[in-house]
Amino acid sequence: MGKTGKVVSLMLIFSLVGLSGNLVAGERRGATVLVQKKDDALEKGELIAVKQNSILLLGSSSGADVSIDVPDIKTIRILKKSRAWEGFGYGFLLGATSGALLSSLIGKNWWVTPTERVLIGLGSFGLAAGVIGYVVGASSGGEQTIKIEGKNEAEVQYALKALKSRARIPDFH
Repeated sequence: MGKTGKVVSLMLIFSLVGLSGNLVAGERRGATVLVQKKDDALEKGELIAVKQNSILLLGSSSGADVSIDVPDIKTIRILKKSRAWEGFGYGFLLGATSGALLSSLIGKNWWVTPTERVLIGLGSFGLAAGVIGYVVGASSGGEQTIKIEGKNEAEVQYALKALKSRARIPDFH
């Protein structure tokens, strides 16, 4: 195997190792929510369960469970982390691997050595795809606000049903 093949193999190994982190199964986590009560008090925490007339949070400041009655809730905001850097990472790995493979297969008459050619393809394709991944990651997701105050009972129950899928225990009875 030549020097170019070793560089490409190494990039593939790093790509597989980098992407395998998402394959590890962990405990299911509930969404992080910020609940604004009608008295304008705020409760932030992990959504543990959604009941018929209340929601249960693991409070982020106290670490204790907090039960909030639905009639006391003004809004529930689902907080999401930005996925921009994750998108950059995936884009860079995909682009770098593609660029390294492509540049090792074409351009045999370039004025640079095969290793330099692979590194140029790796860097240029990796950065281009990384920037695209960053933009896609930044635009995906975003916070969602569920308004409870002023809604009728059917609308509130519909919103709570949708919120259940975000809880650590989605089928809590």
